[in-house]
Amino acid sequence: MRELANKRGNQDKKPTRRRQEATPATLRALAFRSGNECAFPGCSEKFVSHDNFRSRGQAAHICALSEGGPRYDRTMTEEDRNSIKNLIYLCSKHHEEIDKINPDKYSAENLRKMKEDHERRVDNACYSCVGFPELEAVTEYIINSRKTAMTDDTQNEFDKIRLSEKIELNHLTECDHDMIENALQRAYLVKRFIEERAQMDSDFPAMLKAGFREHYYALFLRGKRGHDLFEGMCGYVKRPFLDECGKQYAAQAVLAYLFEACDIFERR
Repeated sequence: MRELANKRGNQDKKPTRRRQEATPATLRALAFRSGNECAFPGCSEKFVSHDNFRSRGQAAHICALSEGGPRYDRTMTEEDRNSIKNLIYLCSKHHEEIDKINPDKYSAENLRKMKEDHERRVDNACYSCVGFPELEAVTEYIINSRKTAMTDDTQNEFDKIRLSEKIELNHLTECDHDMIENALQRAYLVKRFIEERAQMDSDFPAMLKAGFREHYYALFLRGKRGHDLFEGMCGYVKRPFLDECGKQYAAQAVLAYLFEACDIFERR
């Protein structure tokens, strides 16, 4: 009888719903946008070692993931709570400070401003490191990684469309939009670099575009779409430069420039 009762008791138990967590892609983007540094003002802790690239930073929720947690907002969805906009990159000391030691001291608005100020400083510092040497390294990598011969792609050209419309048509996320907008602050430099290289080698622009297109279609044929495809392109251009901030930002600048200037990302 006891065994039967135990079986009935187990049947009556409701399955525990697994709590949603931020995706690895979101966590990688958060660490990158934070410059792999703690976002707490005055904290100078960096998280990535040049030896193993293993991060020790923590993604802290601005508005708590669970009810009863600090700054919990019942109007948010789980997707909202795990979005990059609701995460701030901190060291363990300051994560504990905002969530356990003095949670009432830090409002959601205060933490969002802390995050935005820090990420703006990182962007300004890192994009200021982007110059012709960084663009040379990134574009040469793209061209040299191409495995197929160039073809005449004039049939694939489309009318220019507005950036916001292109982002919408490609189903990119707000996070992708922010990255593109930030990276385009270096678009004038990418354009000038390509024009100067084209004077030395008239095939250079076509080779660069062909390298991007080849990888785009490789991802497309693997079923990647929208944010996943864009994330794949970001990973492709940044992969060789994991420990070189200037070249990673140069890679984003080239990707954003080509996204806006031509139709590597097809109009759908």
